[in-house]
Amino acid sequence: MVFAIVAPTLVSKIERIIDLDLEVLKSLAELAEDINDPVLRNLIANMVGEENGNVRFFTLLLLLANGNNNTNKDRR
Repeated sequence: MVFAIVAPTLVSKIERIIDLDLEVLKSLAELAEDINDPVLRNLIANMVGEENGNVRFFTLLLLLANGNNNTNKDRR
């Protein structure tokens, strides 16, 4: 199974990555508000999309890790 690769010790690191990515998203959104150039604004929008993808990926990984931890507890 995919979630078996996420050790419980990595959960706090994954949570930190999610928090940092959310901070980056906020900063990029604030930056985009101040940019008038449509090309540069579009570039920032693409970066926001990439960061959203990172947040989704790590959130899914965290959910799978939590599911793995719950499954292990149920087996005891």
